[in-house]
Amino acid sequence: MKLRDGLSIDAAVHHPKIHYKLETTNTASDQVEFIYDVEFHPEKAEAFHKRTRLMVRLRDGGRWKVTQFSDHDPL
Repeated sequence: MKLRDGLSIDAAVHHPKIHYKLETTNTASDQVEFIYDVEFHPEKAEAFHKRTRLMVRLRDGGRWKVTQFSDHDPL
């Protein structure tokens, strides 16, 4: 959302449809891993898929922070 600050975005702007599904979650006391299957449907282009891994860790002060992010094309 911050990337769009100051930009004029109206109904004429094309937005891809994005569908995602949480495939797995691995949890520890100070770390959580999420793996998503993400499907993108841009207008006037073929749909494509990504598999996304997101790792978050509990930091000092009780705040969670993203420590790893990766995505790849599924096999």
